[in-house]
Amino acid sequence: MLLRYKLGSLFPFVKYTNNLCEWAKKSKVTVLNYHAIPERNIENFKEQIEWVNDRYNIITPLEFNRFLKNNHTLNGHNIMITFDDGFLSSYKAIKQVLTPLGIKTLLFIPTGFVKRDRLGSWKKYVADNIYNGRLEEQNIEDYHCPMEYKQLKELLLDGHIIGGHTVSHKNLRLIKENKVLKNELLDSKHELENYFGIKIDSVAFPFGGIEHIDTKALLLIKNNYTYSYSNIRGTNTKDSDPIFIYRQNVIPDMPSNYLGLTIERGLSWYWFNDRKQLESMIV
Repeated sequence: MLLRYKLGSLFPFVKYTNNLCEWAKKSKVTVLNYHAIPERNIENFKEQIEWVNDRYNIITPLEFNRFLKNNHTLNGHNIMITFDDGFLSSYKAIKQVLTPLGIKTLLFIPTGFVKRDRLGSWKKYVADNIYNGRLEEQNIEDYHCPMEYKQLKELLLDGHIIGGHTVSHKNLRLIKENKVLKNELLDSKHELENYFGIKIDSVAFPFGGIEHIDTKALLLIKNNYTYSYSNIRGTNTKDSDPIFIYRQNVIPDMPSNYLGLTIERGLSWYWFNDRKQLESMIV
């Protein structure tokens, strides 16, 4: 077990103290974000979801959207689940674990990865674009294989939602040319809309840290999307700006009590300055 996971033992204390403060009275949504789910972690992923489902109210992406628009009332602490990057292992985990529980999710899809006529090695795409060179192509495991559009269509028919995640999963902050930035954010949106015949109103920043987000990208997103997701830790309330949605990144082998600690903001203090910086980018 990783040393940091021992902090999960603090979960009961953090939850108890949260229940004593004013924050407990607020209606709120914590968004849990997953990526690939290796087969070796599927049982732990199932335990995580069942643990959360027993303790919190898991809502749909559409309920979350209406909540942010003040068109839907939620009570207490709610959870919404997202998946980034369009991995086939995510599809399998959704079908095996979420579908039997009736849980709906939001999937953010980089079209250059799942595109039906994509050229070249998908492992190279994962190594170069999703891992940004931190892993060599030969070290990319099979659970990183992309979905195909037929699997996305099946998930849509099951009631799940898809959102944009650019074309090439690039760090948008490093893109200097407006044309390239528009291609990344808008071409992916239009491809998904045209192929599936749906409206794409949500987008997630690739990587999603404060170092991957800037004002130029946010303004383009604000003019073309309704909801924008980061990977900066935090909790969302009805007063949250839909362009600044926070998420708690979850690893599928994470112990449930450590997951509970993240849900109860046990780690969010570390991202306080990042949240303030993000919210100051568009006034």
